[in-house]
Amino acid sequence: MNSLKRHLPTELWGKVPPLTAVLVDGRVFWELFGFGLCLLGVLEGLRESHTYAWACFSGAVLGPIIAAWVLLFFPIQPYRSWQAQASGMQNKDTHDPLAKRVVELFETPAVRRFTIQTAARLAFILLFSTAVVAAFLWGWPSRSLHRPITINNNLFLPVYFLYTVGSFIILKVEILAWAFTNWTSFQRGEGPFQPGK
Repeated sequence: MNSLKRHLPTELWGKVPPLTAVLVDGRVFWELFGFGLCLLGVLEGLRESHTYAWACFSGAVLGPIIAAWVLLFFPIQPYRSWQAQASGMQNKDTHDPLAKRVVELFETPAVRRFTIQTAARLAFILLFSTAVVAAFLWGWPSRSLHRPITINNNLFLPVYFLYTVGSFIILKVEILAWAFTNWTSFQRGEGPFQPGK
């Protein structure tokens, strides 16, 4: 519990579902797990002889875009999740003013901007990682650019799925950590939460 409290403002102790706080407390683990899923997508896409290294680049871009789109149109709802249900905090924001403020935090323009910026950085990292793996496995681009473009639809669906799920995990953990870190600024209307920003 003490470990979890280090990652939450004192004001939010006991107000956030413990399992949600666990995501932030284990931020490094969950981000590595998400990144591992993305790399699994790269390896899945490159393991077949008829699939070309650079074709996987589309998944590296689409994964973060789709994950960001979901989080932009369906903001994190700490009290509508299975974590809230497991801890008896489901719908807590309907009767607790502070819990309601937590929900409002994730709906702010500042969080949306952070989501877009983080997704862009993640896409760049995934593109670079894909290039490194492709270069190692395929000798890209010298070998693959001389071949015709072919895409196996049955293979690329799971590749995109792995990229998207991995990106979603990374983005969600990053958003939670950033939001809780900036809770005080949100309450005071300072920094990225200043009116007009």
